[in-house]
Amino acid sequence: MEKPFGTTVRDFIFPLALVSQGKGGLHVERVLGTAFLIGNRGYALTASHVVVEHDPALALVGMFALDGSWVAAAVAESERHPVQDVAVLHVDARRQLHLPTGDNYTSPSLRPAGT
Repeated sequence: MEKPFGTTVRDFIFPLALVSQGKGGLHVERVLGTAFLIGNRGYALTASHVVVEHDPALALVGMFALDGSWVAAAVAESERHPVQDVAVLHVDARRQLHLPTGDNYTSPSLRPAGT
């Protein structure tokens, strides 16, 4: 089985964001919080309040800095605990979306290292 993004990913913290598709490509509308991968099959943990219901026109993605640019992987599924503030996500590494570089981000802190 091929590993997500071509490498072994384990215990990796990454930002979760809502993105929209526009004329210029993908645009980060809002950074929601962080999650961390557990194992190498695309499962991640985050706080339940991070993945509350959102506008269905926006895609929930995990953002990964690879080779100096951001790659967004779609969150295929999420399951929130009914009482505790925890949620499990399944990030689909096969559904990668390449984000533009430059000043298209809502938060200037979302820059891959070295850019």
